[in-house]
Order: sequence, then C-alpha cells, then structure tokens
Amino acid sequence: MENPTRIHLCRAAFTCVKRVLAESAEFQAETFRYSTGVEALKVSNSRGSFTILPFMGQMIWRCDFDGRELTMKSIHEEPELCKTCFTESYGCFLMHCGLTAMGNPTSEDTHVGHAELPVASSQEAWIGIGCDAAGDYIEVGGRFINRMCFTHDYAFSPLVRLRAGSAKLEIEVSISNRKDIPFEYYYLCHLNHPFQIIFQ
Repeated sequence: MENPTRIHLCRAAFTCVKRVLAESAEFQAETFRYSTGVEALKVSNSRGSFTILPFMGQMIWRCDFDGRELTMKSIHEEPELCKTCFTESYGCFLMHCGLTAMGNPTSEDTHVGHAELPVASSQEAWIGIGCDAAGDYIEVGGRFINRMCFTHDYAFSPLVRLRAGSAKLEIEVSISNRKDIPFEYYYLCHLNHPFQIIFQ
C-alpha cells in the first residue's frame, strides 16, 4: 500500500462554521465544531458521508449512505463532551471500546462501562488521501497514548477508510505495548444501527 498524503489536524482549526479542509472530484472533508464544543470532521464521497469526532475517541457520530441514515436514534442530537464514560453522550454510530477493561463493572471491578477508549482524548489526529491496489481512498486516523506508572503504557491507533464510489467503511486498529511487561487488553468495535419496527 502506498503511503497516503496526510493532513494533520489541530483542535484550533475547528470552529462553529463548517470549512472545507480537503476536496477532490470524489471526496470532501469538512471541519466544524458542534454547539457542545466537540470537534467534528465530515468526510463525504459520491454516495454519502460519515462524521467522526477526531479528538473524542475517534467515534463515528453519524453515518449516511445512499440517502439513508444508518445511526441509532438517541436523546443526544449532538455529541456531548464526555469526561468519564460514553453514557454521558450515547448516540454514535461506532465507538472503540476497551482497552484496560471491558463490559459492565461489578462490585469487585470499578472500571467505567466499556472503559477508556470511547472517550479517549487523542493526542494526534489526521486525514490521509491516497491510492492503492483497490483504488482511491480518504481516511481518518489518530493516536491515543495511555500511560499509568507501574501499570500500563500503550498506544492505540484507529483508522477509518472510505473508498471512491463505496458505501462501506473499512475500520482498522493497531495497539502498541510500550512497556517492558506483557499487556493484557480487551477490545470491542461497537456499532449502533437504527432499530426498525414494522407492524403488519
């Protein structure tokens, strides 16, 4: 795979006004900030778009292809700036879950639901534009480093890729243990499609 051209994102570049950051015949990437203060990046091709939160867990907040909204209904029209747990703003299409814990806490285990990844504050975020054997694409990636003395030191790097003329998102993650002891981890790619009830 060829190395894509990267545009590195900066929080200060996101404002309440939508601005086109990158554009081609097939792709467009727009930066904006929700009224709640959360930074967002809308990435589009000829068939639809996804809106990702590059600095909050790299959640995909909305996903719309071929004229159809693919995201769950929620009490949250816009993402809230989560401080502890994803339930402070549950309404995304996709979130990464884990890594130091998973699932629901118990009396013996006091981690927050789905642990730290859903609301991880990425230290790096970027857009990539490139071409490989499968064709042209645009992608969004980032890097979250989590360090805790005597416990863990890891880097988590998610990536979502959209190809020309496609309505499919390609999701990849990589995890790097930066500590000199083994790292036990948990991971879940959590999708939230809309429910549809049909009465006949």
